[in-house]
Amino acid sequence: RARPCPHTGSADGFQVAKVMQSSQEATPLSIDFPGQHLEALPNGSILIRQGDETGEPIGTIDPAWAKEANGADVATSFTVNGSTLTQSVSPGESTTYPLVADPRVRQAWHGWPIPPLVRGDLIPWISPCYS
Repeated sequence: RARPCPHTGSADGFQVAKVMQSSQEATPLSIDFPGQHLEALPNGSILIRQGDETGEPIGTIDPAWAKEANGADVATSFTVNGSTLTQSVSPGESTTYPLVADPRVRQAWHGWPIPPLVRGDLIPWISPCYS
């Protein structure tokens, strides 16, 4: 079956979608932001800084979320390691598949672009989706 483009552009950023059809597919999603520093904020969002921890803020990532097929929330969280953001999901035994996890990255401060590199087994076809 055809797979949709893994990210959707918008006026202020983009989203990266991971759709999981079973518990075996509920593996972490890692997104690398080369040359950026990611900072976890108390509200669950992530601040993206140019360069290091003292760099200018250039974007944000909304708090982690994931939903199951019937629309119920699925436990999820972000972890940050330097320039890499990882979203983990924790589906329960009664979770209805498919699940979707969809980090939203928003541009900020001067409209600088924030180009991600997606790692792991998530999106081998990402390159054709960039415009």
